[in-house]
Amino acid sequence: MKKISLLLKKDIALLIREPSRLLISFIFILFSMILFNYAILSQMIVSQELIIGFFWILFIFALVLVLSAIIKVDQENANFQGIQISTLSPIHIYFERFLLILLILIITSIVIFVLISFLFLSELTMVIHPSILWIIIAIASLSSLISIMISIQNNNQIILYILFVILNTPLLLIGIQLSISINQNKTFLIILSIGLSLLYFCIGIIFSEILLKGTHE
Repeated sequence: MKKISLLLKKDIALLIREPSRLLISFIFILFSMILFNYAILSQMIVSQELIIGFFWILFIFALVLVLSAIIKVDQENANFQGIQISTLSPIHIYFERFLLILLILIITSIVIFVLISFLFLSELTMVIHPSILWIIIAIASLSSLISIMISIQNNNQIILYILFVILNTPLLLIGIQLSISINQNKTFLIILSIGLSLLYFCIGIIFSEILLKGTHE
């Protein structure tokens, strides 16, 4: 854990060194909120489904911006070239990247939810379902693997968007269903979200280990 924490502190320091990389995602969230608020007529009753959909749209676009920033930092600072001469285990590297992205995603989701609650307090009766955390964990697992793939290859960032859409679509659909009508029985969705998060985390570890081992050869 000490190696993971040191690596995590290093990556956080690199991101903080140029805060504009992360601030752009929060600026995007803020301006999207303002535009959405003024686009909806004040006399119009905003449906809960519309607000929830807006929440996930903001979340997914903010995630793309965050991933792009992390990949750019990796490439500019030759992070994975340094890994080639290090003694770090591929599992340590993946787990650190997972924690980094998970931390940023949790902060992002809290910021979005707080702003939405402030703007649409009268219309928002939904409380974030605890199982949505499992969806965020699954998305963080996939995002970690994708960021490692692109950073190692050092090109073809179009892969980010292709894999991102294909692999995250089922997670987003489950997240939307978990967010709507919280009083309904969602046992199946909860089990499914937990199962997918564990599955995607294991897939991320396996494939990232194969990729990272290849950098040592």
